[in-house]
Amino acid sequence: MRNRPTFLYLMALCGLLLTAPGCPLLLIGAGVAGGYAISRDTAIASLERGFDAVWDVTKEELAHMATINEEDKVLGTLEAVTPDKTKLWVTINRMSDRGVELKIKARKNLMPRVKIAQKLMEHVLKRF
Repeated sequence: MRNRPTFLYLMALCGLLLTAPGCPLLLIGAGVAGGYAISRDTAIASLERGFDAVWDVTKEELAHMATINEEDKVLGTLEAVTPDKTKLWVTINRMSDRGVELKIKARKNLMPRVKIAQKLMEHVLKRF
């Protein structure tokens, strides 16, 4: 019964987020390492890893799922297209010496495809 207040708090927070205007983020695994947030078309994670390590793993996992059309390591961006024509945009932002923010956005014909973004994010997070 010790976890009951925490559960009730989380349920109230989820209810509040779902009634908030705009695009509220839904937290997945928020209390654990490797957790990430999602919105309509984007998965976002903060990683305690160096930029180069995250870049290499993300690029490798993206290449398994899609054809990479553009990459710019200086800006930390990758663009790709899956075989079903879903477009993926990946951005890796340096937050500190040992921390980065990874954003993965997926759309097909202007429609959000967050499940594709989540799948790539999960593959990347499994590698760390």
